[in-house]
Amino acid sequence: MVSDIRPMGSNCLPFEASRDYARSLNLTIVRKWYALSKAGNLPAIIPTNPDKIYRNRGWTNWEDFLGKGFLPFEEARAFARGLGLKNDKEWREWRKLNRSSNIPTHPDRDYRGHEWKGCGDFLGTGNVKNNRGRHLSDSRRTK
Repeated sequence: MVSDIRPMGSNCLPFEASRDYARSLNLTIVRKWYALSKAGNLPAIIPTNPDKIYRNRGWTNWEDFLGKGFLPFEEARAFARGLGLKNDKEWREWRKLNRSSNIPTHPDRDYRGHEWKGCGDFLGTGNVKNNRGRHLSDSRRTK
């Protein structure tokens, strides 16, 4: 069973080769990568935790490593705003029907750190939630 973090060096492929291998698996979520690893189904020359092993050696994020092919944040936000959806519930319903899209199902997770300001900003509604999960309008937000 492969569950440890293998050391970088002659025992692991270079980053680009490992990424090519990962992309060939057509995985859509990181959880599936870890399931393969836990089951011992990754070759010994592929690190189980590439985000740690390849840090400062070409690693950017899981989307790049797995080849998920999402649009850049700004393009995804422009696309989402063009849909005219009003809230995150409508977003989730739209995504269920449009799984082949190059926009992530959970943009809050996949675009974290890429100017993510909330679903209201992403959809263009201007709504934000307060700390109790209630939506505030623009006028109430500034008080």
